[in-house]
Amino acid sequence: MNQLSLELIRFIVEEVPGEDLENLRLVNKIFADLAAPRLFEAIPVWIGIRSLERLTALSEHPQLSRYPKEIIFSPLRFIDYKDDKVYRAQVQEWFEYQPYSLSSHALAIGRHMSAYRSYIEAQRYLSSKATDVKILSRAFTRLPNLETLRLAYANLAIGSLEMVDAFGRFVARDLVTFDCEYALPTLFRALFCSRTKFKIFKLGPDGDYAHGGDLSEAVRVRSSLVPLSHAELPSCASTSTPDRIIVDALSKTFLSPNVEICKGALSQLRELRIGKIFFCGSEVPELSRVTTAIRMMIKSAPDIETIVIHIFGLFYEMPKPSLTATIPESPLGNLRVLEVSDHETKLPALTRFFRHHQESLVKVKFSGVNIGSSDWSTALVHLRTINFACLELFTLTCCDGQEEELEVQDYISKKTDEDPLVVFKKHFNTE
Repeated sequence: MNQLSLELIRFIVEEVPGEDLENLRLVNKIFADLAAPRLFEAIPVWIGIRSLERLTALSEHPQLSRYPKEIIFSPLRFIDYKDDKVYRAQVQEWFEYQPYSLSSHALAIGRHMSAYRSYIEAQRYLSSKATDVKILSRAFTRLPNLETLRLAYANLAIGSLEMVDAFGRFVARDLVTFDCEYALPTLFRALFCSRTKFKIFKLGPDGDYAHGGDLSEAVRVRSSLVPLSHAELPSCASTSTPDRIIVDALSKTFLSPNVEICKGALSQLRELRIGKIFFCGSEVPELSRVTTAIRMMIKSAPDIETIVIHIFGLFYEMPKPSLTATIPESPLGNLRVLEVSDHETKLPALTRFFRHHQESLVKVKFSGVNIGSSDWSTALVHLRTINFACLELFTLTCCDGQEEELEVQDYISKKTDEDPLVVFKKHFNTE
């Protein structure tokens, strides 16, 4: 081992799967140093005592604190029943159907209720006097290279190892939920207090971390987890399902009276990605709150370069959200990438928007975006009058309900005179 060159050892470390990096660090100091940057690059966190303890320990380490670039934040939260007799009755009912002996049955219930009371007391303590905000803020202050923040409300893995260790096999029957209504404003208050300037904010599920790791003694990041059974996964009926965020969470975080906090936390944002916001489409005020919150995020980031917005509501009883209501009319001078789904706009507003951004836009992707009383063929004719300076890709998914992604940038840039929408329809009708 001592005869291997540093370059060869570095190559070996780069080829090791992420879930094995923690064990690799135990080999010797050289492997420990080379594996650390990858191992601690992305840190999963939830508002729990053990999770915050490990985040704090990492932030106070003179060397490891330099490695984290991303915080993956889970809104996991215990349901506080106030009187735990209500919850204990549910636990006893569940255990009655399990193959336990009388003694094992009593011990399992005792262990479960003891763990529940411990976590609830800790949660109440962290919530009091914004203690959790202060702990997060201090940790963020000591992590100098943080640049990405993700609220991973579809992540069922963050915290799961800890839950299994504390509660045993029966992890979460009406025990925990995903409370973005509490977690999101708490997180942004911490960012504001720490003056941390994130460049990338991802609000929503991401395939890369759908089965992300948990925090172990060395702040485990990309651990290999055995998926929990359906009975062991968190019950989310109390607030929001794990693959979406509710409107109240956005309102409490990005609208009055928290506008200044939003502006402070997002002032250096370069990339905003939002997906799967849930609201009842029959209620216009909910739609307005969604678009206003997103608009406030964008307005708080004057140098934003990438905007990706996917809203999933129930649109059958009302129009889709307006593109101009979601994205400010004023020019965004550095906007390079725009990806939007399930919106509508009017042709004059669409043309005006692209004229404002003709010098900067490189990539555009629209899916399910309607043009009011007009159509996209007419819209493309108008866009051909705009001289895009650096447009490389413009894709549409909007042809007669077909999930076909069409590239239209050559037509817009006048490299061809064949309308790709007309060509597609001819081809589709022929088939």
